[in-house]
Amino acid sequence: GRMEFVLYARESPRHAEKFRAMCTGERGEKLTFTGMSFYRIIDQFIDQAGVHATSSIWGGSFDDDPGGLKLKHEKPGLLSAANSGPDSNTGHFSIVVAPAPHLDGSYTVFGELVQGADVMYAINRQAVKGRDRPYAKVVVQEAGCLSTCEPRPDVGPKCKTRAEVETEVQQRRLKPCLD
Repeated sequence: GRMEFVLYARESPRHAEKFRAMCTGERGEKLTFTGMSFYRIIDQFIDQAGVHATSSIWGGSFDDDPGGLKLKHEKPGLLSAANSGPDSNTGHFSIVVAPAPHLDGSYTVFGELVQGADVMYAINRQAVKGRDRPYAKVVVQEAGCLSTCEPRPDVGPKCKTRAEVETEVQQRRLKPCLD
């Protein structure tokens, strides 16, 4: 089946640019969604996928998008960052299958599913109770871009401005990104 997404480039420019570039495969075969697997599927929660590397289109991890952190995980089909803590984003993402308010403020929302909900739910049905690994291998056969596919060279991996005061995010103290 086929899924189509709209990216929130205004609210989440870094994540949207990463996702767009990995859909087109323009950064090379190791940084493309074509051929990647959904490696973590949790029943009625998420379908998670990503490249087999801990890097991104910028070579290493990249910062959270403050605008995307403000968005709520309030409906099925949202694209959400998959990371290991604040500002540790790579080539991984989740499709939220049900509202997940416990993710709000810690994981960047950067787009949403606009076509192919049946495929999202079919992937989620591969969840094995008590495990986060899928019952069967789920592989993206082809990824691409339908419109507005021009690269955004103005978007980079790191914040230009950070807050003066530290705050706690995902049990870590940091100065949040402001741009």
